[in-house]
Amino acid sequence: MTRLSEADGIVTFHLESTYDALRSDGLQSFEADVLQKIAESPSPKLIFDFSDTTYISSSFVEALMRGWKKLQEKDGSMALCCLNNNCATVLKVCRLDRIWKLCANHAEAEAAVK
Repeated sequence: MTRLSEADGIVTFHLESTYDALRSDGLQSFEADVLQKIAESPSPKLIFDFSDTTYISSSFVEALMRGWKKLQEKDGSMALCCLNNNCATVLKVCRLDRIWKLCANHAEAEAAVK
């Protein structure tokens, strides 16, 4: 289960170890949490912490993309941090590193969303 924390108006999603289409209930729960946090704030600031994540599927990327689109509607901001090589490669191949902030650590991600 994705763990959430909140400090200084920034919501951090501490992601699970893997997100794949075979565990669609986890993906649906993740997406619902993201959309709920976006809906609750007039100007949401989100960080997705990949410290424990070793694998993401295209289904996860789609869920994150749907959240990002809703975030744009509210002039929110988001950053992704602590990605391992596999997760970073998936996002770079999809060219999402051009629209999403990929940060080395949590402190860098906090600065990016402020």
